[in-house]
Amino acid sequence: MILLEYESAILRNLLERSLDENEKLSGKYQFCDFDGVEFQINFEKDKSIIVKIKLPGSKEIMENGGEEYYKRLYGDYITDPAGSGDDKVYTHAIKFTLQGLDAAKQKELITLAARLRANLVAAPFISVAEMFSKKESFAPFEIPYRPTTLESIFVTPSENGAVATFAIHFSDPGDRIIGGVFFQELKAARTKVNSAPGINFGFTVPKDLESFQVPAAYTEKASAYGFVSLVLGPNQLSEAKRVQMAYTVPMLRNYLHYHIKCTKAFLHQRMRARTNLLLRELDNARPQPKKVVKRTASGKTFTAN
Repeated sequence: MILLEYESAILRNLLERSLDENEKLSGKYQFCDFDGVEFQINFEKDKSIIVKIKLPGSKEIMENGGEEYYKRLYGDYITDPAGSGDDKVYTHAIKFTLQGLDAAKQKELITLAARLRANLVAAPFISVAEMFSKKESFAPFEIPYRPTTLESIFVTPSENGAVATFAIHFSDPGDRIIGGVFFQELKAARTKVNSAPGINFGFTVPKDLESFQVPAAYTEKASAYGFVSLVLGPNQLSEAKRVQMAYTVPMLRNYLHYHIKCTKAFLHQRMRARTNLLLRELDNARPQPKKVVKRTASGKTFTAN
């Protein structure tokens, strides 16, 4: 299995290039990341750098631990995301400079900026883990991380931790089948890895979502949605693992669809190879025309079909 990077490779690349004296980066750069997240990076004339992000579900994230965690990590770097000439509405922004800093500090700032999206999305899960360690309860909440397709993460408390339920949209019926097999394999693998979180997958709305007002599309007869529930217990919410858990859990939907696409590409490749083999076999089985040797009156021979 291939784990996707949770930080922005494009953002990291641009920031590292800005340290190269031969690079003349200036102006504005815009690009996208997972789940409809949009970035803008501005290289200012005074050598300062402004990184802006447009994050779906920002309001819900900030209300459930995101505000405190954002200020804790980025502090004095936080700036107003609204800027003149912007054609998009950004939700968060940080401003910093890399010039005049030692290499260790530059690397730290680049990593912090490259993980801006990951840190914001991870914040609610960090908050849940911290409340669990303090034996405090939390109210169920929803993060609409892909509002255009009505995909959300629903986080609910459980007796021994929390449950993160993903509503995942499958645009192709074949994806539903492959996704089901994929989660069956993950469930079977848990018997060998005791520290792995419990996992459940199905196409009906789980009981954990009874306290939410879910979209009607979830309950339609021909629904294209599947539901994945991750049971986060003491192993995942412990202080040693909570940060890594908070980075990787929100990537579940992208991790799933990436492997579905890889599986389909592999199956298509195998089918094409098998088809080519069958065509060669059929070509070899084709009867060859019989060659008849004839002789002329003078005794010379020639071949006739």
